Amino acid sequence: MTKNQKHTIDMTAGSFTLPLPLFERIDLTPIEKNGESFVTVVGLDQDLATQLTVRSCDKSDTALQSGTSDHKRFCKNSYEEWYKKGRIPFALVDGKGILAALIWFGPEPLPLDSLYKSAGEWDTIAFRSYEPYRGKGLMTPFGSFVLTFFDKHRSGRKLWLETNVDNSAGVRLYEKLGFVARGTRTGNGRFLMTREDSP
Repeated sequence: MTKNQKHTIDMTAGSFTLPLPLFERIDLTPIEKNGESFVTVVGLDQDLATQLTVRSCDKSDTALQSGTSDHKRFCKNSYEEWYKKGRIPFALVDGKGILAALIWFGPEPLPLDSLYKSAGEWDTIAFRSYEPYRGKGLMTPFGSFVLTFFDKHRSGRKLWLETNVDNSAGVRLYEKLGFVARGTRTGNGRFLMTREDSP
């Protein structure tokens, strides 16, 4: 297997085990938006993983740096170490192979410092969009695609995310995708949202 193994598969017909082997990528379904074509990808090949690291280390992206822990996650630490946690990344890739957006999920219980409690099996999920595609309306169709995939392949599991309390655009997106506000965490003051019922 090469470090950039790539396959194409119909999401509704194919069967494969997640998470994929490190640096394996499967191209899924195209998305058209604003006259541009993008492809949704599960798993990052080495090129996309490198792009993720470069994006995460870019201190000029103040929104990403202030709103996420990606600098610590992918710059101070490594994509390989993060992937060992069972995370399942989905990328939205433009026609030139550029990483436009990223969504990942993986097993993680609700935070202990959350005032909201709910039994069940949980995954955490995170949403990222990158310039020049941030704010271009891509995250709603991309997020809907990933959540449809989640509902099919992770049936019975629940999702939680956290975001900065001032991230009003993010909260609107998450509500549109079926997440419900659950208050703030006592430890870090971040806003907690959950998605417990599939549409």
